[in-house]
Amino acid sequence: MTSGKDQIELEILPLIHQQQEDHGLKHGYYHSYRKYCANHLKKLRSKVKTWVREQEKIKEKAAYEEEQDRKIQEALNAMDDEEENKTKPEQEEKKETKEEENICLKRNKTQAYKKRIDKLRKVKDNKKYERHAFKGYTIDDEYAKHDRTFVDIVLWETERAWAYGMQLKRDIGERKPRAKYYAKQKFNKAVQKSCRLLELLELVGDDRAKLEGNAYFSYMSGLYQLEVEDYRGALDFFKTARTIYEKLGQVGTLKKKEIYRRKSHDINDTYLSLCRHKLRISQEEDDAVVLDLDDQIQDVLDRVKEKEGDGDVLSTFASIEWLGQSIAINEEKTRVRLSTIHNLKFNVIPATKNLESRMKAYDKLLTLYNNMLQQISQNLIAGSKNVTEEDMEHIRSFHSFITFMSLETVIERNQAMIDSYISINRPGQQKRSADHVLTIRSDDKQVNARDMIRLYDVIVQNLQKMEDLPTISDNALMVAYLKKRASLFKVYKIYYLSREYAEKHDWAKADSLLLFSEDCINAFESLPSKVPQNTKLIQFQSENQLDELLSVARDAVRSDRCSIHANAVIEQNSSSKKTVSVESRNLPVLDDLNHFQLVKKGNPHLIAFPPQFESISCKPMFFDLAGNHFDTYPDVSDRKKKAGLFGLW
Repeated sequence: MTSGKDQIELEILPLIHQQQEDHGLKHGYYHSYRKYCANHLKKLRSKVKTWVREQEKIKEKAAYEEEQDRKIQEALNAMDDEEENKTKPEQEEKKETKEEENICLKRNKTQAYKKRIDKLRKVKDNKKYERHAFKGYTIDDEYAKHDRTFVDIVLWETERAWAYGMQLKRDIGERKPRAKYYAKQKFNKAVQKSCRLLELLELVGDDRAKLEGNAYFSYMSGLYQLEVEDYRGALDFFKTARTIYEKLGQVGTLKKKEIYRRKSHDINDTYLSLCRHKLRISQEEDDAVVLDLDDQIQDVLDRVKEKEGDGDVLSTFASIEWLGQSIAINEEKTRVRLSTIHNLKFNVIPATKNLESRMKAYDKLLTLYNNMLQQISQNLIAGSKNVTEEDMEHIRSFHSFITFMSLETVIERNQAMIDSYISINRPGQQKRSADHVLTIRSDDKQVNARDMIRLYDVIVQNLQKMEDLPTISDNALMVAYLKKRASLFKVYKIYYLSREYAEKHDWAKADSLLLFSEDCINAFESLPSKVPQNTKLIQFQSENQLDELLSVARDAVRSDRCSIHANAVIEQNSSSKKTVSVESRNLPVLDDLNHFQLVKKGNPHLIAFPPQFESISCKPMFFDLAGNHFDTYPDVSDRKKKAGLFGLW
């Protein structure tokens, strides 16, 4: 027996089932499947052809040398017998020359030996190798230990013989002569090959492979017994195969379990029913005869379950409950993702206290949801023509379920950010500075009301998207629960919005927003208080948690309304007590030195800028700069011209 590390893992039924579906048997084309088996065998044999040739040469050389040694030994024995039977009268008479004769005999004997050996050795040298037909080789135990490809060769030889037999059985219906005889031969060959496969698996296979080989051999033997009309033997073989396949259907992934269960049902409904009918026995009488296989198989199954423990973990997500509907998850990749989501949500995130690590975990969750939604969309596009209406409804429900979980994860992510911004997620317990700016510190970062508004706004939008999902809009309980949560988070959103207006001293708008938040509180109390049932992957907020958040929000709204009213009254009284006139208050400090002005914020108004305009004379047409420096001008009256005749010039 081989060690545990060298044992072959071979799942025969899932392997051949997939190949049969892909190469013709989905539509009953046995001829196509037989051609595929023949081509596949060629590929497998080509992989080990070189190694087999080397082994065959070694075997031929060893056989030839053994044969040559045997012939030489026979020749020597014959020559010894001839020497013993030969009479020696001359040796008695000539005793003096006895030693010389012995020497001659030994010399002649040696020469005879050499001639006989040379003659035998020339046989191989003079042998002419000519081309001949294909000579098959037998797969022995050493071959199987060397490479598992030889085990696959035996398996596909069995499948080829079985497919050929099923093809010939169809030819029987077409009244082809001797088709039934050839079909028996092919089924007999399939039994022989499956028996050889079982022997190899007993030698080099693991526990599951041995069970698979036993069931496969029993199934092929049952088919052959049906052909020779030995219904009692066929009944025993088919019962063995059905029992093993039923047991193997309890281990492994969901897809493999379904393959084993289908095979066991097919054997029971088709072949066992035929055998009972031919033997004229009822099913109750047949079930009373119990085969001694359960105890033998159970030990093997326990070892297989220990080895394949992941299948049991993934089987918990074989189906999910969503809004009173059970959705089957057939794809193994999807169940692995659901298992990862469950681990992140309920194990990793609650144990993580650092904000950055929690955000990375939430990002992983959102990535998984996006990948699953893309996969669902691709499956819908690929199988839109072949999918039934019932399957389409299941796909829509699963798509709605994944979308709901994605939106819920965003809500949880925002709540985690809010919890990290404040020590306790209660608006009534937040600190305020003198200028009414919320100073909530987390990781040395200042957060104001606007950041909180953005987070709560995303939560409310996601809750509204949940209400619009196809499968949720028809469920009154879920719709009422989502509306109740939306109204609660609206209270928090409006509360922080009023705080933002309070920071700007807009008391009227802040008070009106708080009054609207009280209407949201009343809407929350008017909705039914039932909470949907939790599932494997979704934990809804309980009624006590929602009521606690509501009570804190109500107290915070009431206290802030009182604070806003008080601040509005104080601001109005302080403005009426001011004695400084509007004109003096608007004058700059340089022009109003008799009054003291208190500067609250910004730079003080020292001088008027730009300065006031002053009127100046218009610019002269001829601007003489030197004329301004003369005090008196010289007398030039004597330089005037005298008048002409009659004083006209």
